Amino acid sequence: MLNDMKDGRSSVSPYDTAWVALIKDINGNDRPQFPSCLEWIIENQLSDGSWGEQFVFCIYDRLLNTLACVVALTRWNTTIEKRNKGVLFIKENICKLERGNVENMTCGFEIVFPALLDKAQHLDIDIPYNAPVLKNICTRRDMKLKRIPKDVMHTIPTTLLFSLEGFCDLDWKRLLKLQMQDGSFLTSIASTAFAFMETNDPNCLRYLQRVVKKYNGGDVLNKFKDGDNFFCLMGETDKSPTAMYNLYRCSQVSFPGEKILEDANKFTLNFLQHCLSNNQSLDKWLIAKDIPGEIQYALEVPWYASLPRVEARSYLEQYGGANDIWIGKTLHRMPEISNNLYLEAAKLDYNKCQSQHQFEWTIIQEWFTQCNFQHFGISKKESLEDYFLGATSIFEIERSRERLAWAKSLIMCKMITSYFTQEQPTTSTKNSNETRQMLLNNLLKFLHQLSEETYETLGKDIHLQLHSAWGTWLMCVREEKTACQIEAELLVRTINLCGGHMVDDEIISSIDYKNISNFTNKVCFTLQNRKVSGGINCKENHNEVELEMKEVVKLVLDNSSCGINKDIKNTFLAVAKSFYYIAYVTEELLNFHISKVLFEPLEYDS
Repeated sequence: MLNDMKDGRSSVSPYDTAWVALIKDINGNDRPQFPSCLEWIIENQLSDGSWGEQFVFCIYDRLLNTLACVVALTRWNTTIEKRNKGVLFIKENICKLERGNVENMTCGFEIVFPALLDKAQHLDIDIPYNAPVLKNICTRRDMKLKRIPKDVMHTIPTTLLFSLEGFCDLDWKRLLKLQMQDGSFLTSIASTAFAFMETNDPNCLRYLQRVVKKYNGGDVLNKFKDGDNFFCLMGETDKSPTAMYNLYRCSQVSFPGEKILEDANKFTLNFLQHCLSNNQSLDKWLIAKDIPGEIQYALEVPWYASLPRVEARSYLEQYGGANDIWIGKTLHRMPEISNNLYLEAAKLDYNKCQSQHQFEWTIIQEWFTQCNFQHFGISKKESLEDYFLGATSIFEIERSRERLAWAKSLIMCKMITSYFTQEQPTTSTKNSNETRQMLLNNLLKFLHQLSEETYETLGKDIHLQLHSAWGTWLMCVREEKTACQIEAELLVRTINLCGGHMVDDEIISSIDYKNISNFTNKVCFTLQNRKVSGGINCKENHNEVELEMKEVVKLVLDNSSCGINKDIKNTFLAVAKSFYYIAYVTEELLNFHISKVLFEPLEYDS
């Protein structure tokens, strides 16, 4: 499945298949050019006489698919029994259009369904053409066509190219200039099939031949901007919450100065907030398990604060698997994108990792007790938060050493900072030889353990490099007597040394490394202070932090700094995001995430 994935595939659309089946043999014989399409229609009628999505009943989908298939069967005068069964379904269910949920109306239904009715009437198919509900649909069609005059649809690409089969009196000479490079019209099979029947265009034919053969067997955002608004398809009349949600996520991964992404972020943020507050999260193009939940998470936890395991947990609870359905002209599934096998495998992997994390948490607790960190004013709850940051950022089972190094380093930093920042030196633990010796023993044992475990696993001696990094940081804390500005760099170096990513010390003297290190130190130090002084949601803090985070993101994702190992750069971003997360989330949300990620296993479907 994974080897064949590429761009994925969609389930078969009876509607599109019927349009291709209508194409007459190009050599002039009175038979279909694509007989396999007609055969598919014959073999895939549902038990109630309809065609369409089997497990979800959408009246728009069923009627459109069924009418198209009935037209195809009638055109080639085949399987009369199946055709009549389809006609009966249409007669018995057409009244349901009056009660149909407009949110689930398939794309272009009001354009293409009336055109199909005309085709059916021309073939003398017995359908109640004068039903009031059909007149209402025709009224909808007229209203939609008034929004985009025919001259416009012949001049620039609009969403109407997706539904050309719904129109008559088209200027094909002009329309063919709007054809896509692959020969299609907006990748619509039905629209392209209709275009070929009207023009005999060879590019249309080649596109259809490829499709039948296959199924038988940054600045770019400017193209999607219209004034202050953004769109998915030119000429669309309704915006999709899902499309805007994905644009919102995209807009957050921006570099300094990318105004188009800043504009997209503001627009989509307002759009999504409006959707949630007005309970308008149903999507025009998708039936999914929990679109409101996905949007809420994105708004609640911006990308800078979205840690990998927290995001994965949220997505696994919102992912619908094979139940996700896309709404085009018909309902269709995408099994390489929405798949129950993926879901169950992901849950299994998640729970397996979680078991490892719980085991490591017991190790941290034992170590916490042995080192007597409570003597330095550090609570077990703080140590849990520190381990959570490491586990949710570096979650892979085989990276246990890096994960534990992350958590233990944070606790060690708290211990040492606490010792050097006591406000009353005459009465504090600072003057106690016992406390001083305890601190020194804890640190030396910690560094020795990291060095020994790394050497045993990777065969690399990091003893001197670790002592150098921690010695530099110790001098900083001792002199400043406050949280040191290079704590983030210390954390990154410790993790990268334990992971075997830093081959030698030459890398830390390179310009690229110094740049990314300086920006990471700066933003993390800013975030530490902001957490104390009211959080980064304060307006005076927000712009400064956002700009610093953009610089870090650019230095990490920009391939021009090729002298730095990708794993090293990723650690810088992971650490920066963890500082952002702690500064951003509330205590309540932090506790919720800890419980979900570390202690609550995902349930399997029975």
